[in-house]
Amino acid sequence: MIDYQQFFDIQYWFTLNPGFLSIPATIGFAVFFGLCISASLGLTLMARKRKIASNPADKVVLAKTNTLLISMGIIGYCLLFFSYQAIPIFSMRFLYLVWGLGFAIWAYVIWHYAATEVPRIKDEREKKRQLEKYTLKK
Repeated sequence: MIDYQQFFDIQYWFTLNPGFLSIPATIGFAVFFGLCISASLGLTLMARKRKIASNPADKVVLAKTNTLLISMGIIGYCLLFFSYQAIPIFSMRFLYLVWGLGFAIWAYVIWHYAATEVPRIKDEREKKRQLEKYTLKK
């Protein structure tokens, strides 16, 4: 049974010796971090094989997504290792909150770039392509 009251206690998040993670939590974190790394490697392989990112703007979004997934997966495994070994400062529960907040902010920045900048870049490329029809070439 989970005591949800402890989540609102500041001492729960900032204690220097939080103890060990439970077995289901450890397995859950390990699977999630492994999925991040696997998704990054899968996207890289698909991009190389199938050319899923045909234009430069999509390639930038794909590269940013790959960097997010591989970085957060490795950092997550480091946090999990520190928690498993019960290293005092590095196994603080607060670090998982920082990791999650960093993941969310980074994902939002990538999404925002893909939703605002990529269409603008595609429009500029299309206008340039249309203009090249009517200009002289060397």
